[in-house]
Amino acid sequence: VPHPSGAFGGVGASVGQAGPLPWSESASFPQIFDIYVVTADYLPLGAEQDAISLREGQYVEVLDSAHALRWLVRTKPTKSSPSRQGWVSPAYLDKRLKLSPEWGPTEAPEFPGEAVSEDEYKTRLSSIIQELLSSEQAFVGKLQFLQDHHIQHLERCPHVPTAVASQKAVIFRNVQDISHFHSSFQQELQNCDTDDDVAMCFIKNQEAFEKYLEFLVGRVQAESAVVSTAVQDFYKKYTEEVLSAADPSQPPPPPLQHFLERPVQRIQQYQALLKELIRNKARNGQNCALLEQAYALVSALPQRAENQLHVSLMENYPGTLEALGEPIRQGHFIVWEGAPGARMPWKGHHRHVFLFRHHLVVCKTRRDSRTDTFSYVFRNMMKLSSIDLNDRVEGDDRAFEIWHEREDSVRKYLLQARTVITKNSWVKEVCSIQQRLARPVWHPPDFEEELADCTAELGETVKLACRVTGTPKPVVSWYKDGKPVEVDPHHILIEDPDGSCALILDNLTGVDSGQYMCFAASAAGNASTLGKILVQVPPRFVKKVRAVPFVEGEDAQVTCTIEGAPHPQIRWYKDGALITPSSKYRTLSEPRSGLMVLEILTASKDDLGHYECEVRWAGTGDLPRGPPSPRIPEP
Repeated sequence: VPHPSGAFGGVGASVGQAGPLPWSESASFPQIFDIYVVTADYLPLGAEQDAISLREGQYVEVLDSAHALRWLVRTKPTKSSPSRQGWVSPAYLDKRLKLSPEWGPTEAPEFPGEAVSEDEYKTRLSSIIQELLSSEQAFVGKLQFLQDHHIQHLERCPHVPTAVASQKAVIFRNVQDISHFHSSFQQELQNCDTDDDVAMCFIKNQEAFEKYLEFLVGRVQAESAVVSTAVQDFYKKYTEEVLSAADPSQPPPPPLQHFLERPVQRIQQYQALLKELIRNKARNGQNCALLEQAYALVSALPQRAENQLHVSLMENYPGTLEALGEPIRQGHFIVWEGAPGARMPWKGHHRHVFLFRHHLVVCKTRRDSRTDTFSYVFRNMMKLSSIDLNDRVEGDDRAFEIWHEREDSVRKYLLQARTVITKNSWVKEVCSIQQRLARPVWHPPDFEEELADCTAELGETVKLACRVTGTPKPVVSWYKDGKPVEVDPHHILIEDPDGSCALILDNLTGVDSGQYMCFAASAAGNASTLGKILVQVPPRFVKKVRAVPFVEGEDAQVTCTIEGAPHPQIRWYKDGALITPSSKYRTLSEPRSGLMVLEILTASKDDLGHYECEVRWAGTGDLPRGPPSPRIPEP
């Protein structure tokens, strides 16, 4: 198998995950790290240890990126504050400088860090969700095209070369499973009204996103098969004789590789869009915990696939590799082995070490220079519950010691990492796993009863209830539209010993409409549940009808902004006459922001007049009509 480094689109790499590095035991390496800029203020939530807050526009060094949910960073020191080091969500970081020892500019940051208003937040949210939906539709279309043409042609063509037919599973892998999933996922996304809805849509489909792992793990072999002469000739002939001939007026369709790269590109698009949702939400001062979790889910996929590929290269393992689970970390070390008290060998051995949930596995890297492929030959395995670790080795701050106790003997291992940061990250990880194994069994928070949506009328009392369990007992917080719920006579919080939680809202008003979140956090993890309250409120005009100046031959717009629940029906009038959608008029409605738009296509002088917007509330038969706009003004 060719070396997998860089085979997953560069969507994330972890400390110590490169290929074999022939460094010497005594070599000293400059520690140079990637520089990132913080795209929004970051405030850690829950019971996270060693987490730090960040300010928009700050520059940080990324010291360890082995985990998708949290990265270890070091902030740039300033005249007023020293450098800080801690764990943050990578969803708030954008790479700026590649492997540069310099910190970057000290002038004003690229992102000024100003807060966004509620209207700006809603407008941006609507734009991002629309981009998510349109790009999802395009992605589903690409996958369907691949199935309807390239895959079906391979299945139906009467004369397929053996060299091509034998590579079908290698080339296409499980792309049909991914396509089937996204057909339903697209429909779920269309039902999302808020950014937390989007996040929960990703989180609830976590198991379905696992399908990407098989596709990504097979990417290296697939690329090798696709560029073979037989496959290239087969699909080139199909493209020229069938696809292009179907409609000669259209540009030729892209090659097969274009379609096979779409799932990888889609993961990258998800990351970018979720980052935008997080930045918009954070700048409005809202809780982003669900979006951070969704971002971690998709950004972890390439890294997990790379880890799985490395594990699959292991040879002579005396058991089932699947039983080990997924590796938490994996990387190269120089390893010395001997009996406790005995003098260690003068020269260590290059080894590839895997850290799993319950074991450390040490392998020897074997490279075939003729084929430029490599594998890992199993050497030994240690149960984490049977080892003692010493993180201080005299004369070498990049090394740590492990004593492994077996039934009849004790063996000592000295592992030297490439950098101090790598060594510290491994030591911290191993120790935290051992601490968890030594404690009573922990269970992350789990909502056995979730919040439910409800519709209510003005003045009523509503109770939002749920029940959460977990060990240790989680701490519960409540949020409305991403912001903490303030306890007062109008908002009453109740918690029972069995984990039952409730938020009681008394004497409902229109401002109580929104999405509520119960957030439970403990040292074992966190969980959330969402529920919406819709308070029926008659509609009103927030911004009155307004028209843009008339320019003959160009499109014109008449706009207004309304609020009301449920969302009212809209009618537009010109000089008292009802307007119906046609080739002349187009109406747009954005429920999230309340913006209503009447577009007059290719306006002429006949379109000059008074325009009105009428809203019909589902709760009554009333027809409040917005004040008429002034005549569309001439330039």
